[in-house]
Amino acid sequence: MQARFYHPGFGRFTAPDPARDQHFDNTQSWNIYSYVRNNPIMSVDPTGMVEKEPPPPPGSNQPRSISESMDAGGSNPGFGAQTDSKSALTAEDKGAAAGFTMPSGLSAKGEAFLKKQEGYNGSLYDDSEGHATIGWGHKVSDNSITTKGDAEIDKYKKGITTETAQGLFNADVKWVVDGIRKNVNANLSTQQFDALVSVGFNAGRNALV
Repeated sequence: MQARFYHPGFGRFTAPDPARDQHFDNTQSWNIYSYVRNNPIMSVDPTGMVEKEPPPPPGSNQPRSISESMDAGGSNPGFGAQTDSKSALTAEDKGAAAGFTMPSGLSAKGEAFLKKQEGYNGSLYDDSEGHATIGWGHKVSDNSITTKGDAEIDKYKKGITTETAQGLFNADVKWVVDGIRKNVNANLSTQQFDALVSVGFNAGRNALV
């Protein structure tokens, strides 16, 4: 019998995956001791052999994964993207409608942590990837601040006030929050929800797929 035992303290199996289900293009699959490729929110592994998506709640028509339910086209408009009135979420958030419980937005502690993590700058600067950025990590353009003829960069060349920065931050956070509430079919605590918002804010909402 080749049973695999799970160590909850480490969040890892104590024996390697005998299936060796590894893929070069998926770095999370390289660790043969990990549990569901470090994605326990969206996957389960009842046999200890291979990950799979949990079934939706009985009577639910909700898709089983984020990837099945992302907006058409699956494109990521960027940190500062706005949803139009037709796609904006209402009280009929899919996650909540399916019977899952989760916060309605980023908590005060989550906001403070995210702002501290991002740091504030009322003037344009290039982020680590060379994208024009301002405020609390609001991406203005894919281009560098030295780019000439970029209308978005020109709009912020004189800097912004903290009030304007707060508005940009709120819009960026809302875009991520709406994506989580729409597409994540799982019960989430405040801490888990805040963590997902932090990931989506930094890497883009599609990073949660």
